[in-house]
Amino acid sequence: MTIGGGEIIDVTPRYHRRHQAAVLAALAQLEQGTPEELVLAVLDRPLMTKAAVVTRTTHNPMGYTHEEITKQSNLAYDVTQQTLETLLSEGRVYKIGVYWFAQTVWNTLIDRALRLVQDFHQQYPLRSGLSKEEWRARLGLQPKLAADVFAVLLEQEYLENVEVAGGDERTDRQVLARTAGLIRVPGFIPYFTPVQQRQVDQLLQLFQAQPYQPPTRSEAEAMAGVDVIGALLEQGKLVKIGDGLLFSNTAYTTALSKIVSYMHAHGKITVAEARDVLGTTRKYILPLLEHMDALRLTQRLGDERIPGTAPYCTQKN
Repeated sequence: MTIGGGEIIDVTPRYHRRHQAAVLAALAQLEQGTPEELVLAVLDRPLMTKAAVVTRTTHNPMGYTHEEITKQSNLAYDVTQQTLETLLSEGRVYKIGVYWFAQTVWNTLIDRALRLVQDFHQQYPLRSGLSKEEWRARLGLQPKLAADVFAVLLEQEYLENVEVAGGDERTDRQVLARTAGLIRVPGFIPYFTPVQQRQVDQLLQLFQAQPYQPPTRSEAEAMAGVDVIGALLEQGKLVKIGDGLLFSNTAYTTALSKIVSYMHAHGKITVAEARDVLGTTRKYILPLLEHMDALRLTQRLGDERIPGTAPYCTQKN
């Protein structure tokens, strides 16, 4: 009640134009509705941002806490709880964490969450998945609620995290760095158009023909395009060994094995020796050795390298 004796029907109203039939009907429902109608009326509203609780302008389908529902429905706390439990048993509301949704609002949210990822796959078929943070932001969800929603979609196998296929640990580490935090529709695999696939085949043939003096990244991108090279890196078919330099996966793992084997046989290796072992040039061998230093497969001592502290299982070549 107000000081003048008026009754407050909506404690968190938005701005409305005068004499709107839908608004008047909603206010009448708040004044005369049953507890079920009052709770559903609250849950059917678009939830606004916490920072602007007066204006509440966000129109994303969101959930309400028990306290918010109690406040906005003008019901007692225990009545709200009993009503929510009844509606939940009837399948008219959905609860996740501390948030309650009208079932229709929840369905809308799930549809949007899935459509965002599906549309991303269609728009960017070469990319492994959509950033989970971008997905959350475009849905307008708080981080905790976004995590809860994704957990539901993950459990129901509507979405999944992008994972690295089993392979060489060092290659997987690069792939993981590019795909961490990405989500996708289950079973989605990046795909090339027929034209792109021909470009990929021609490019990989060059990498195979010149395994330790392959095209530079800029040359590869000129041949097949930036997105295609990015996809090949995500798939682990190409490996970055330094600024602007790439190896094929096969050449990369073989190169590491040859250099490590030489060091174990001779106790050390110089740049010139590593160059001769691979039949390459300083342009390629220096970045590769620095890359191996970073992996702790080698350790630089002056002009030489000795075996590093990281284990490596050599292979016969």
